[in-house]
Amino acid sequence: MTTTWVPDEAGLLKTYDIRLRRRGQITVPREVRDRLNIREGDVLTLVQVGSMLLLTPKRPVVPLLADRIAELMEAEGLG
Repeated sequence: MTTTWVPDEAGLLKTYDIRLRRRGQITVPREVRDRLNIREGDVLTLVQVGSMLLLTPKRPVVPLLADRIAELMEAEGLG
């Protein structure tokens, strides 16, 4: 697994390279699970924004976050 720190407006955005396994499974890194308090059996939401994927704990803010990402992509000419 490779991690990369990418500067963004709010400070730093950490990215992780993960491998898609058989039957479409992925492993969320322990560091992320611990930081976000994600446990086995928790429901996550996968949001597709254009050709990008965003995986987030299922919370009511997901639609707002997806809208914000779309706005930022549009502003950067990526939408």
